[in-house]
Amino acid sequence: MSDLKTIKHSNILTSAHYDYSAYEINLLMLLCQAVNSYPSKQDYYTISLRTFIDKSEISSGAMGYIKNASKKLRSKSLEFFDTSSGVYIITGIIDLIEIEPNSDKIRMYVNHRMYPLLNELKKEFTTIDINSIFRLKRKHSKRFYQFLRQFVQSGLFVITLEDLKKRLLLDKGYDKFSHFNSRVLIPAIKEINQYTSMNVSFDVVKRGRSVEQIRFYISLPAGQLDLIERENENLHQRLSRWNFAPWFIDNIINTLGPESIHTTCYAVELAIANKIPANNFAYARQAFLNAGVPEKNIMKWDNR
Repeated sequence: MSDLKTIKHSNILTSAHYDYSAYEINLLMLLCQAVNSYPSKQDYYTISLRTFIDKSEISSGAMGYIKNASKKLRSKSLEFFDTSSGVYIITGIIDLIEIEPNSDKIRMYVNHRMYPLLNELKKEFTTIDINSIFRLKRKHSKRFYQFLRQFVQSGLFVITLEDLKKRLLLDKGYDKFSHFNSRVLIPAIKEINQYTSMNVSFDVVKRGRSVEQIRFYISLPAGQLDLIERENENLHQRLSRWNFAPWFIDNIINTLGPESIHTTCYAVELAIANKIPANNFAYARQAFLNAGVPEKNIMKWDNR
């Protein structure tokens, strides 16, 4: 099992609609960690039962927990809108799970359609501190942590109450905001503030007497923010050589991960060194458009 401290998965998975238990989310995070550990797709990924037990703080009946979490994760669906194909998708993450008797290992065969969401780092992705998400005990705390990690750089996450409930598959319950607030929202934010490095507060935007939006304000310790800011500064400097508009550079950084940006920069620089492009600016811009960067200005905090 990899000892990766952070994992990355697609923002599509972050914002998908699903209702997994805390143990099922723990298992999903370990699967993401295993997938992230390999540069290319594998036939199956191996999860350590001992790691699951330790991370989930299970004291007894471990095999029962792992079998139950595996079975439910295998059978439950998640839903999302695929912008690339323009269709709404309902699918599962895992095709097959194998658990050997008297073995510490669990083999998971990932649905090939879901693999890009677990390890697609060329598009928009969320970086998760795996130890932080394991410290959270409530399933909704774990989901909120995923949502909020996506927006740590901007410090602001805005979402309608309706969409938030849909993501959690709570759209048919909690009709009164007071119930949602006291049973889901406040306990989740309290846990995140207590057990992770993020500090989160929120307020609500009303239309008349009804809550329409929730605004989350996110901050990290200065050291962690400095690392993010230094990486962004380095990326800005490297991208500025082609005289891109500031908003286009922001689009690149907000859309692609650092690894993909550096890879694309290297390919462009190599082509320029070999005197391939007739126009360096146009060639570099097209390379980033081909990598999935939007042509129009986007706002980093907008979750639509």
